[in-house]
Amino acid sequence: MTVSFRIGRYLLALLWHWSIPFSLGGVFASVLALQGVSEGVDLLDQALDASISRVADACALGTDPPERRSPPVSGAGLPVAGTGGETG
Repeated sequence: MTVSFRIGRYLLALLWHWSIPFSLGGVFASVLALQGVSEGVDLLDQALDASISRVADACALGTDPPERRSPPVSGAGLPVAGTGGETG
């Protein structure tokens, strides 16, 4: 009976001595994991902002007028049937 009592006391003392380092390690690991997730979210946010600004810049209208003018409108009027060019 004294042997099991000594083993139980030993295991309880061992648990007590190692509980503080394990709990501190768990807290430290949690803090590092949260910091990594936070930095990942920040990087994702920056990447999305950069990509949205590139799309907005690509779709923006230019302030300069076009280099060439549009071709002049022909004065021929409406097409007349029987003069050629019909498709049906």
